Order: sequence, then structure tokens, then C-alpha cells
Amino acid sequence: MLVVSIAYTKILHKILDEDVYAPPDFVAGHSLGEYTALITGNVLSFKDTLLLVQERGRLMQREVERVVGGMAAIIKMDREPLEEICAESGTEIANINSPGQIVISGSKEALSKAMDLAKSRGALRAIPLKVAGAFHSNLMDNATKELSDFIYSLPFQDASIPIVGNTSANILTKSRYITTLVINKFTK
Repeated sequence: MLVVSIAYTKILHKILDEDVYAPPDFVAGHSLGEYTALITGNVLSFKDTLLLVQERGRLMQREVERVVGGMAAIIKMDREPLEEICAESGTEIANINSPGQIVISGSKEALSKAMDLAKSRGALRAIPLKVAGAFHSNLMDNATKELSDFIYSLPFQDASIPIVGNTSANILTKSRYITTLVINKFTK
């Protein structure tokens, strides 16, 4: 996905007239898309970002094999009652995709309980997602230290094109803040 995203960016730059194409004022991405933003913002080289994505994938796969987990989209339920359900079931809110769709994450057993509770308490639907693990949850915490060490070994630069942090909507240009964003995105 990263390579395709970068290829599209390069193709657009080549095919659009220079009068039409202008570098973006900001870049942002969701989940893996945030890595495309790192390259586009000149924070990391393409090669270093590929190494980062490879290490992220290796660590995520290790956690998937360690703990059987998953994710589910909860449709048409407010955040507050869903937070209560998460507390009861041992799941977590992973992503707020829109006001009508919140994704939760956790072990398979906890996720099943949370989906049943959500439906019984008024959610329109609870849809299990076809993912291999409990991503964006504390079940990924065991890999966070290793990924953090790896991230700190990479030569992050200040952004030449500001990055919009997708958990805070803050405009980031300093490498130390962007590094923290990348580490935090691994679990949240």
C-alpha cells in the first residue's frame, strides 16, 4: 500500500502541468497512510520508511500470533455508552471513523461480548472486521518498546511539508513530535 501510494503521488506530479500541480500545504494519512505522509513531508526517506513499515508489520504479526484478537465496527451508537461497553467487556475504542461508526478492538472473546452488548443496547449493527488482530489496542503493547527503539534509530527530519496528526489534528513540523506521533499510532 505504501509503494502504491507513493507511486500515485509521483505519477500525479509527472502528468500534471507544473502550473496546475503545487506541493500540498499539508499532508496526512490514516494508519498505514501516515507513513506515506512521512515520505511526502520529507520526514523520512522512502528506503527508511519501507524499513519502518516492514518492522511494524513484523511486530504486528508477532502479536497476532500471540493473542487471538480482532476488531468490529459499531454502527449508530454514541461514544459514551460504547465506552461503558468497552469497560465491561475488556475491549477498547480503536478508531472513530465517523459520528455513526466507531471501531472497537480486543481479544476475540471480549469482542464477541462487546458486540452482543452493543446490539442489546441500541447499536444498529455490530460488524466484525476482516482483520488478523486487535490493532490500535493495548494488545499491541508488547511490540511498542521494540518499535519505539527502531523508530528512534531512524533519521527523522523536520517536515518540509507540515503533517496533520490524525489523532490530534495538530500541525506537526518538528521531527521530535512526529517521531512521538509515529510511536503512538502503533497502539492507538
